[in-house]
Amino acid sequence: MPNYRFIDKVSAAANLTAEALAVGADGAKGIKALALGAANLKLFMNAAGTANEYANGIKIGTFSRDVAAASGSVEYTAVGFKPSVILLFVGIDGTYIDSKGMSNAVVNYTLSRQQTNVCQLISTAIYLQISAADYHLANVSSMDVDGFTLAWVKTGSPTGTAVGYYIAFR
Repeated sequence: MPNYRFIDKVSAAANLTAEALAVGADGAKGIKALALGAANLKLFMNAAGTANEYANGIKIGTFSRDVAAASGSVEYTAVGFKPSVILLFVGIDGTYIDSKGMSNAVVNYTLSRQQTNVCQLISTAIYLQISAADYHLANVSSMDVDGFTLAWVKTGSPTGTAVGYYIAFR
């Protein structure tokens, strides 16, 4: 049978110095005071990892993409934080082609509708199929300090302008 030691009382006050108990500005040693925050905000660690901060943690935004453009990576900024998950809603104006996707920059999924109204689940964040040979897709290749990067791939000769909306979660 293991030998356990139980502590019924902790008396460390005599060992704590004034410096250890000091509540100070960022970088000071000792116990820090935790601000009460603000209504409707969540507690996060700042990007540098040095202090806590209160923020909404959710951002809604929009973007567009000419699907005739060449393959390549595009950074989307002004999110205000590094997302952990993104939901994407993208369609080609004036068509029945759309894509609803999600990503954490490691796993990408989309549910897309083609011109023929066939829905399909693809392991990519955005999939816009104009015809059997013409499509434009994207994966979230990275979550960045102030947004995310989409790696776009063009196949064939797709045409049109994709309009996208995103919801980014911290």
